Amino acid sequence: MQDEFKLCFHDILDKRLKGKNLSKVAREIGISKNLLHDWAKAKRKPSLKNIGKVFLLAQYLELSLEEILFGNKTHFKNEKENE
Repeated sequence: MQDEFKLCFHDILDKRLKGKNLSKVAREIGISKNLLHDWAKAKRKPSLKNIGKVFLLAQYLELSLEEILFGNKTHFKNEKENE
């Protein structure tokens, strides 16, 4: 089960932010350009401390929090589906 929780955050950002001006994106959503750059270049991973900023970025990219982190909407299953 642990293998299912692969963080796809950097791959998603690489694909969705390709060709965009990161400074402009950061300014538009109100986050640090250094933070966005580090996320986009896989120098940092998102943390609970900045999950609100991840959420703002997800909204900007028209993704759910789950999609921006894990790459899909149906990653988590309820307990009955796992039985």
